[in-house]
Amino acid sequence: MTDRPVAKTGFARLALAVAAFALLAACGGVSKRPSDRAPAQSASLAPAIAAFEKNPNAATWENLHAELLKAPIAPAAESRIVGVLAMRTLPRNVLDAAAVDLATLDWGGTVELTRKLNVVARSDPSPQGKAMVGNTSRLAWLMLALRANYAIEPVDLSHTDLRTGAPSVGQSMNLANADFSGSELLGTTWRSSNVTNAIFDGTDVLGVLRCANCTFGTLQYPGTVTLTGGKWVP
Repeated sequence: MTDRPVAKTGFARLALAVAAFALLAACGGVSKRPSDRAPAQSASLAPAIAAFEKNPNAATWENLHAELLKAPIAPAAESRIVGVLAMRTLPRNVLDAAAVDLATLDWGGTVELTRKLNVVARSDPSPQGKAMVGNTSRLAWLMLALRANYAIEPVDLSHTDLRTGAPSVGQSMNLANADFSGSELLGTTWRSSNVTNAIFDGTDVLGVLRCANCTFGTLQYPGTVTLTGGKWVP
């Protein structure tokens, strides 16, 4: 008898959090973007986002995708889209397509929103909170997989739970200057990844996290190292 009210309360709290982030983004308080990244959107974008929010599937995303191609994305629109990806568990092809578009339109802003929603959901033990952690974790890893290999700007993923959708063996990533301090990661093997100046202070790993043929600054270590106490050791 107690599960249903708790679940509703958790869902409502997460929904309010997503709405709050959308409002902050609209006011310029979430993602640090140049002023020219907040353009007037086409009149048809809002209905396309609303349709995707109501029924997020391949058809509504394809329609939204077409609208997103018309202009740089505004913060409020981006926040609403990321909110759907966080709150709803989507088919893999839809999530992949959305991640590609968001990475193209505003990689940094999307990662920032994703992290903040993950941190909020991490403190919610309800089924909705756990689902939102998984959804934002998957999105975070997709964004990291789509990060340009030349990018060196800091990436804040601290205090997140990233144990869902962790990259499989064989996937290369650019994790240079990524901050995973205080986060939760899944034990696996990262291969041919750039972990230059990545921070793992206080990171909790479920299992053993290894990195094979990975790059550390100007050095590419040709063997396998293991994350131990926040440091990579042979």
